[in-house]
Amino acid sequence: MTSVFGQVSYTVQDELGITAPSRVPFTSLDTTTISELGDMATTVGGELDLVTSGKITGVRVELYFPVGSGWKSSPTAGSRVEQTGLVNFFNATTKYRFGIDFPALADSLISGGKILIDSGALRNLCNLLIAGVSDDNTTFCNTAQQALTSIADALVSFRKHRAVTDRRTKVVE
Repeated sequence: MTSVFGQVSYTVQDELGITAPSRVPFTSLDTTTISELGDMATTVGGELDLVTSGKITGVRVELYFPVGSGWKSSPTAGSRVEQTGLVNFFNATTKYRFGIDFPALADSLISGGKILIDSGALRNLCNLLIAGVSDDNTTFCNTAQQALTSIADALVSFRKHRAVTDRRTKVVE
């Protein structure tokens, strides 16, 4: 058995409605179930509730895994996270679309300013998100927990990340 690193985060709200996070890192065995992680988060949250005068309004458990060994070892030259592929999906319950951003969209997936969605790597990724991962019974959904059923549309968008870029860029005069 190996350990998995994670973090349980609580959102605490004061009487003015202002929220702040309280984060607690942890390690757990890789055999720990989701139910057991939920129990742990509830136990810690109960103790946190006794020491804060604010109200706990949310809890989230995140797990961190190593990057896949077959993935890129470095970014492609010219890649920019601001160039984003936004793919909107339908669900079977409502008329509302749900968008998922893919930062640093590869130039090879864009033609005439539009995303090439009909075939290739992006279509394979979208098909996986629609079908889910059967090995572990995962269904991908919108924030209302409604399963994604088909692609609605896709577009190239630009999400600003300049504050980070400005801090990392050194101007030589």
